[in-house]
Amino acid sequence: MALSALIPILASVGAPILKELISDALGDPVGEVASDVIGMVADGLGVAPTPEAIVEEYQLDPAGVAPVIRAVEDENKAHLVAMLGAINKTMRAEAKAKGLLTRIWRPVFGLLFGLIYFLLGLAMIFVIVRANDPIAIFGVLSGLIVTYLACGSSVLGVYVWQRSSEKIRRVA
Repeated sequence: MALSALIPILASVGAPILKELISDALGDPVGEVASDVIGMVADGLGVAPTPEAIVEEYQLDPAGVAPVIRAVEDENKAHLVAMLGAINKTMRAEAKAKGLLTRIWRPVFGLLFGLIYFLLGLAMIFVIVRANDPIAIFGVLSGLIVTYLACGSSVLGVYVWQRSSEKIRRVA
């Protein structure tokens, strides 16, 4: 079970700060923020510190879990707000940087990636149409293209997700 299973529970019990921290932490490979929140909620519920245990407890007793989650949020509000402020620190620093390239690299990457994606599609169609054995050519191209697009898409996806979150919160 994924950490994302906790998001609807946190939203339904009225814990917006915890919900946002967990949502933002999904992109954090270390997951320190998420593990802190899970540990605090699990301690309050008396279950194992895993998302699965919290979800299972919520399914058994939603009315009993809600006050515990709200209490964790209320007791740790200052700490949680400080964590939220630190999550997008790098992007806010880039937005205020003196160097033009430092400020605009993310949007420029998005535009270039879109252009390259389009051109790769055209090139692939051209190569397949002109090839003697299109199936063999497609097999050779697919590994390279999938790897290239997966790396670029993940970078662009994280940027768009974080930027959308900032716009919703009206940050920068």
